[in-house]
Amino acid sequence: MSEWPLIVLAGAALACGLLLVVAGVCTRDVIGTLCAVYIAAAGGWQLVKVRRDLVARRAGD
Repeated sequence: MSEWPLIVLAGAALACGLLLVVAGVCTRDVIGTLCAVYIAAAGGWQLVKVRRDLVARRAGD
């Protein structure tokens, strides 16, 4: 199974979340900024999990 779709989606969530954080800070929208931070954190965490799985799989081979 390929991890690329998950990597692309997690990277897109991270990038969009960071863009929304910048937009929220510029417009001083506190709730929107907090939601964007959550989106970016979720995307970043998913990338970390995928990387760990790939490293563990390569070590097991």
